[in-house]
Amino acid sequence: MRTPQPVVASGAQRSAAPKRWATWVLVAAAGALPLVVSPATADAYFLPKLVAARVVVITLLVIFGLAAIRGRLRMRRTLLDIPLALVVLSALVSTVFAINRNLAFFGSYGRYEGFLTILLYALLFWVAAQSLEDVHAATLVLRALLAAAFIVSMLSLLQAAFASLVGPGPTETGFAFAGVWRGFGTFGNPNALGAFLAMLLPIAAWEVLSARSLSGRWLAANVLIVLALGLVITFSRSAWIGAGIGVVMVLFVKAPPRLRWATLAAPLVLLLVIAGASRAAPPATSPNVVQAAGARLNTLGSPLETSSGQVRLHLWVDSLPLVASRPIVGYGPDTFGLVYPRFQTGNWAPGAIIDRPHTELLGVAATQGLVGLAA
Repeated sequence: MRTPQPVVASGAQRSAAPKRWATWVLVAAAGALPLVVSPATADAYFLPKLVAARVVVITLLVIFGLAAIRGRLRMRRTLLDIPLALVVLSALVSTVFAINRNLAFFGSYGRYEGFLTILLYALLFWVAAQSLEDVHAATLVLRALLAAAFIVSMLSLLQAAFASLVGPGPTETGFAFAGVWRGFGTFGNPNALGAFLAMLLPIAAWEVLSARSLSGRWLAANVLIVLALGLVITFSRSAWIGAGIGVVMVLFVKAPPRLRWATLAAPLVLLLVIAGASRAAPPATSPNVVQAAGARLNTLGSPLETSSGQVRLHLWVDSLPLVASRPIVGYGPDTFGLVYPRFQTGNWAPGAIIDRPHTELLGVAATQGLVGLAA
């Protein structure tokens, strides 16, 4: 009778174990981070997510650190490593030469988008790239994000519905349009939720087209419809356009070769629909949200003619001399609100604090200079 030999894990198995743990931490984070809120803090939306993201990054770094000590860590390179490093380096340089180093490092109250947060975002991407073992792991993370987006979209729709029962919203603000309240779910801002859903709607479309069973296709279609409705209720025009571009790209890739180029005609058809909608407004008997969505859609042809568009135009014009006054390294991350009053030529948003120029390129140029803009 032979003595049983102990089972010894291979080097590949030992190396894969930390990444399996990291993958499940990442999947849990993808499903939980979008949903994190805290009524106990003054900022109930962004700050709790920021703290939770730091916990996720620290947890994953600890896992990778233990793996490195045991000689089981295998680094994965990505095409974004060098660009991200340049962005972080430019933010660090801008922080060193910032007009207010404390503000540039930690970020302004309510935004927290200083160097520390920029570094956090870069680390979050890096540890996520290291955590994913294969396509299956990446798919799990994306589906966790889709599940979170589904829940957030449902909450957003309920928010808009219950708010409309209380009373109509203002004509146009950051949280209302045409008397209809804009949904923001667990993000605290309709545009932030719109950006989140715009990134995930093309993935939901991909899931519908890639489903291998009828039940899987129905499930994916349900997620796609709810995400689309959640995106509509944000009334974020840039998010609508971004989601549209993403969905067209998915259709182009998934379409049969003989029909592939025909999918590129979808944006032209959409423009014709918008042009037609601008001439034929929704009937007065339509629900308020339908009328508001139609009115918002009509503004795509002339976005700068709306009240929010006029405010943005003034901000952009005022931001040009701001950028020119310190063009190389800027004033430091998240310092726009501190510097802008020096260059403001009018009271464009009465009662509101202007802490960003509402366009990313000008914002980076103002806070990180041309060095950050190039990065």
